[in-house]
Amino acid sequence: MKIVLKPMPQPDDGGVCIGTLDGVPLTYRDRALHAGDRVVTMEQVGSAYVDAVDDAATRVLGHEWVSSLARLMQINKRSTSRDRIAKFGLPEYVCIFLAEAAAHPHPRALGHALQCVEEIQEANTLDRY
Repeated sequence: MKIVLKPMPQPDDGGVCIGTLDGVPLTYRDRALHAGDRVVTMEQVGSAYVDAVDDAATRVLGHEWVSSLARLMQINKRSTSRDRIAKFGLPEYVCIFLAEAAAHPHPRALGHALQCVEEIQEANTLDRY
């Protein structure tokens, strides 16, 4: 079983296609994963899902991507650990980001640029609450 996060045409039914599972479009619909017309569970695809996230995130953010991905996507760092990804997956927007960024002609340079922007934003944001 192989999942590839990559830019895909988006379905008209409100789902979000994040890539492919064994060549078949892999789509989130109402927080459930669908490979083509069949529902797949994280128990079934968790390991392949983690491998796909690791591949895409490594291309964009390097081998130590867990913290960087959490900061860029503004999600809890624990949510980006491999065991949690295998069990719960990631939000659709994170998968779309990884798919698009990994497909960029210069994914690592894009990752560096995004980390720089995030760092500057963090350093210059006032905590008013």
